Amino acid sequence: PGYYEDVKRSEVVAIKFQDRFGKEQTLKTDGLLAIAIQHENDHLDGHLFIEKIGFNKRKKFDKEYKKQKKEKAS
Repeated sequence: PGYYEDVKRSEVVAIKFQDRFGKEQTLKTDGLLAIAIQHENDHLDGHLFIEKIGFNKRKKFDKEYKKQKKEKAS
């Protein structure tokens, strides 16, 4: 909570899925919807955004996280 970083994502995605009737569909999209699809797919696969940021940003996150944890314990 309270920590944000940009995550590199594809600008365009194409996905295959089944609609609510079980019919296979294909969607190719870009922009915010493409970002949202990738974000939600990460959740379904059990990934967190900190796994997708670089080493230096990850170290920064770890430092901030430990600081917040320490402050809450006080």
